[in-house]
Amino acid sequence: MRKENYKIPPLPVDWIDAKDEREAKEKILLAVSQYGEMNNYTLAGFVEENDLSFPDLINLINLPQINIEFFKDPDFEPGSEDEQGRLDQKQPITCPECGAEFIPK
Repeated sequence: MRKENYKIPPLPVDWIDAKDEREAKEKILLAVSQYGEMNNYTLAGFVEENDLSFPDLINLINLPQINIEFFKDPDFEPGSEDEQGRLDQKQPITCPECGAEFIPK
């Protein structure tokens, strides 16, 4: 490619110590494989237990089964008094069968 005047940027390399190509490929497979089931909650627990920073890791890992939005800090402002629920008043409940409304005791 260089002979054809393509510019080749520096590429990341991760050296693997192995006795032969087969062992190197086995190590690569082990490094990229996943053991057990991972979801947002198990990953959050792992990150917390190991004092890791998910925002620091986000660009280094590829976890297609994980919802990245789950780990972003919420962006919201405090609500007004009018937007708050009333703990001293019970809300009426509507029966899905007959449509009757009642206030629970």
